[in-house]
Amino acid sequence: MPQSNKKKLITLFKTYGCSFTEYQWPTWTYWLATKASIERHGIPGAGNEDIARNIVTNADNDSIQVVMWSGFDRISRDKKKFNNLGEGKYQGDQYSLYRLMARTYEQIYMANTFCSQNKIKIFNFLAFPLELGEDTKLQNITHPMRKLMPEMPISFSEWCLENQPIITNKKDQHPTVSQHFYYYNNIMCKKIGSAIADEDLEDLRKQDLKYATLKTKSQWANYKGPINYEFK
Repeated sequence: MPQSNKKKLITLFKTYGCSFTEYQWPTWTYWLATKASIERHGIPGAGNEDIARNIVTNADNDSIQVVMWSGFDRISRDKKKFNNLGEGKYQGDQYSLYRLMARTYEQIYMANTFCSQNKIKIFNFLAFPLELGEDTKLQNITHPMRKLMPEMPISFSEWCLENQPIITNKKDQHPTVSQHFYYYNNIMCKKIGSAIADEDLEDLRKQDLKYATLKTKSQWANYKGPINYEFK
């Protein structure tokens, strides 16, 4: 019996990243989950080495990979209890910014090459501009692997500068629920081929207000992994 030439329709998305992907409130993965089946592998505090390793471990031909890469100087976590370590970065003059930047280029290239060689779909996004570290200083670093980076839209943090949250008196530096909603709808959907999420301005306002004054730093001690998404 002749084989069909029709391409298999992939309806499962696997997501990867740091706290710009999974946090203490609904993120862009929530809005994707309202429109598609997803499997969430993002971990707050994850560095790009951890994110790349997560992709290679979990990516397959039956899913579409959506990754939001973190800052180039984010610490790689090697302790057993990875899920509740919070944020961290390499600090001090003993670390070479050039080598840390090169490492991020290598990890992004490795993960994308792995997916390409195994015919796995992957879409790349950035939490921060590639050359912007945790200290929010844009580094003028020239490296030959820079030209090998995949095409990526405007980073989430850059986009947030021009797209303020509904509730502006927030205490946390992370994007709010409403910013995640609009970045997903305006930037991510078209690129990854997912449906636009339904807009409910009153609900977005309530969620922004709910989390605007949340003392997130004190919450990490009791962090038990990504929050469960419940849909009405």
